[in-house]
Amino acid sequence: MISRDSDRDDRTTRMSSRPEAKSDGRPDSSVAVVGVVFCGGRSRRMGSDKAELEVPGRPGMTLLERALQVLDGVADSVVLATGAAPRYEALGRTCVLDQVTDAGPLAGLSAALENTGAEWLCALACDMPDVDATLVQKLLDHARENELDVCLLETESGVEPLCAVYRRTCREAVSQSLVSGEFKMVGFHGDGLRVGTLSARALTGSEGCALNLNTRADYARVLDSARTRDSSGEAS
Repeated sequence: MISRDSDRDDRTTRMSSRPEAKSDGRPDSSVAVVGVVFCGGRSRRMGSDKAELEVPGRPGMTLLERALQVLDGVADSVVLATGAAPRYEALGRTCVLDQVTDAGPLAGLSAALENTGAEWLCALACDMPDVDATLVQKLLDHARENELDVCLLETESGVEPLCAVYRRTCREAVSQSLVSGEFKMVGFHGDGLRVGTLSARALTGSEGCALNLNTRADYARVLDSARTRDSSGEAS
């Protein structure tokens, strides 16, 4: 399992791979794409830290490590949105920290936008193990080609704000949304921003890629499916 340093409560964002600041104090945007893994939730419904659970069908790999692997395949660097304090330091990744408490993942998005110089952020929740780098790359390509500010994966249940691409142009709108107390991940989509979606079914042929593992029942169901697939493969 992933170890963590529970003694540190430094709210200063650590950016070991942060681009150098320009002479005017603004971050350099020479790093084109940064991946952001959202892993700062409390996992109340799961009953334990979901980031540390093993990926069904991938022995020895945690859900967090899987998300990092996916974004490493797309981004120039990958940071962790860990909430109010650094976590998972054994992984050697930079943490971006919430500056607004109890604001959910929107605070993590704001932290990433404020503390990286990237033009594009590729966001992925740690509990979506079936998302792959190809899917994220398609979201990024679509956003670039259509000059979007936001591009989200869409399923029959709605959009997935934590499987999405955000442009740096969202920074002010996200910040204002936090200030106003509007913490929904889609709450800042007005203000003239160009928002687009891509269908999970159109991209992959199914809705399964967008599965979120929120509860023990979800996890058990996916584990059973993985075991069944493994058994079928061995039998054949």
